[in-house]
Amino acid sequence: MRFGYWYVLIVAFCLSFGGAAFAQTSVNLNTWTERTNNSNGFWDVDDNGVEGSGPNGDFVVQEVNNAATIFASPDNFINTQVNGSFSVEPNSDDDFIGFVFGLQAPTTNTTDIDTLLFDWKQGNQSGATSGFRLAYVTGTIDNANGTSSDFWQHSSDADTTFQTLATNTNSDESLGWLDDGTTVYNFTLDYTTTNITITMAGGQFGMGTEIFNVDAADVPGIFPSGMFPDGQFGFYNLSQSDVTYQGFTRTEPALTTDPENASTLEFLARVGDSDSEAINVANTGGAGTTLTGSAGAPTMVEFSGPAEAPGFILSSGQSTDYTYTFNPTSRGSFSDSVEIMSNEDGSSFVNFEATAVGPEFDSSVDPGETIDFGNIDLDLVSMSTMTLDISNITLDENFGDDDLTTLTLNDFNITGANPGAFDLLTALDAILKGDTLTLTLKFAPGAAGSFNAVLTLLTDEGAALGGDGADYSWNLIGSAFNGGGPVVPTPAALPAGLALLGLTALKRRRG
Repeated sequence: MRFGYWYVLIVAFCLSFGGAAFAQTSVNLNTWTERTNNSNGFWDVDDNGVEGSGPNGDFVVQEVNNAATIFASPDNFINTQVNGSFSVEPNSDDDFIGFVFGLQAPTTNTTDIDTLLFDWKQGNQSGATSGFRLAYVTGTIDNANGTSSDFWQHSSDADTTFQTLATNTNSDESLGWLDDGTTVYNFTLDYTTTNITITMAGGQFGMGTEIFNVDAADVPGIFPSGMFPDGQFGFYNLSQSDVTYQGFTRTEPALTTDPENASTLEFLARVGDSDSEAINVANTGGAGTTLTGSAGAPTMVEFSGPAEAPGFILSSGQSTDYTYTFNPTSRGSFSDSVEIMSNEDGSSFVNFEATAVGPEFDSSVDPGETIDFGNIDLDLVSMSTMTLDISNITLDENFGDDDLTTLTLNDFNITGANPGAFDLLTALDAILKGDTLTLTLKFAPGAAGSFNAVLTLLTDEGAALGGDGADYSWNLIGSAFNGGGPVVPTPAALPAGLALLGLTALKRRRG
């Protein structure tokens, strides 16, 4: 082991998506704490000679060469991306530096441990090969330094269990970090419940080399839930002094909805029909972030949805639609709202404003009343007619779409005691808003007597255009008699010739 000075500078990269900066959170290191035995490390925030706090919280120096030590945040990190850079001063020690994430323990200055560990060694030494390791560590942290520590060999014993997820090492030390005073390494940690990807750029890694890409499905049986755990993030050192971490930030997922938060989604539907509209949910956060959450359901019975499964898992740049439907049963205005919840701080609320319109039936004779064709003399006429005006009196705005307010007379039927005595002569049609259709009804009994029936009109009021809507009925009555024909003048009142003709005609009629 060589003792010297490590300088690690972590700087946030300003990434963009669609012209907008990704959401990044700067971290005040004054809120972080050492989690291992206090003697294992000395974490000097702002390098002011006092462990654990500083005037600004911009950087921290770990000043001692000792057993494994962790300096961790109070906040959990999951479905997020960490970007940064670091460089190493010449003549530094060549042991382990790195970070922990998904950390469940230690939560105080204790020796228990439950965390994912990424560490990087510069040179080969005492069984530890130069390069990278990724492991899930549980159990206890020993207080041994250097080669005697369980963390040096990543070896399990009765107290500590190392479950290796991946390694990337090389005995020729080509993967070890360089401390030539000029090399700057840029790293990216993408950490989600289903994937860990760590990328390194700079030095021997050029514009960028993927060090690890591990799916939770690749390591079955290690994590009880089958997914990588939510947990805290921290810096890690073993047998390495004078390490400075600075300007630490993380990239967050970002929830964006269309319509946006507190905006309105508008619906317009005909009563008995429906209107479906979608809310687009997108993760506009930085690369490597994952947005998780769910779309809420409306509360009013006129609205339904979402039609899709409400939960979502969205990588950066991904989006999904949630479909909601307005199903009005009466005309008028309706309001509601839904909440789109996510792992980002805060939710998005989308308001629903809906309008239900439709035709309105009216008639010159009220439904349920009687249309009386009177009493007809069959010796004079064979039928009589009546008219019935059907109007569409709706005042609803249709916003240029006549289908929303048109009244359609779909069909009719005549039932009752004497349906054959009555008929409808007018072809049924659609009635636009404000229009009237006059129907002509016929009474043709064919014989003397009293007749009655029921006329029913089948409309699409309260239904989709042309659908099965409201029915309206009227009673139909009429009677007929044989009056003996027209009145014939007596022969005495006629000229002689006409009287004779009249008698001849009468004879023929009687014959």
